Amino acid sequence: MEEKNVLEKVNIELMEEKNVLEKVNIELMEEKNVLEKVNIELMEEKNVLEKVNIELMEEKNVLDKVNIELMEEKNVLEKVNIELMEEKNVLDKVNIELMEEKNVLEKVNIELMEEKNVLEKVNIELMEEKNVLEKVNIELMEEKNVLEKVNIELMEEKNVLDKVNIELMEEKNVLETLNI
Repeated sequence: MEEKNVLEKVNIELMEEKNVLEKVNIELMEEKNVLEKVNIELMEEKNVLEKVNIELMEEKNVLDKVNIELMEEKNVLEKVNIELMEEKNVLDKVNIELMEEKNVLEKVNIELMEEKNVLEKVNIELMEEKNVLEKVNIELMEEKNVLEKVNIELMEEKNVLDKVNIELMEEKNVLETLNI
């Protein structure tokens, strides 16, 4: 009878340990789900950043085209200036107007260069943020792999405990049979 009581206590302890392992397994599954949700959010943020990057590249292309057009207009103005040099009486007035237009064009060109620089800096920052997100994603995947390995180990330990429990039940049955 004492052995039976001991076996029953051991069986109860094993059942309690099994319950603890099952709770740990549930917590790990919940943590895995949280990590998967975070991963999905990071992927969505990455997609948004990529779209913004594409839009910035398109805006940069537009600015480049405007800059080329402004350079062509400047070339035209320089040719006109040469022609105006041949007409000395008109030259002073036209020259002043052309200088003003040239100043406007240079200011526009400077502003476009500054905007281009800003866009390039934003693009670099977006690439850095994308790299950070990719690193975080890799770390999350590694953590997920670790959790899956721990989960597998816990399942293996549970299986061992189940086998021990079955053996103890069989021993108890044998003892009960002998006891009878």
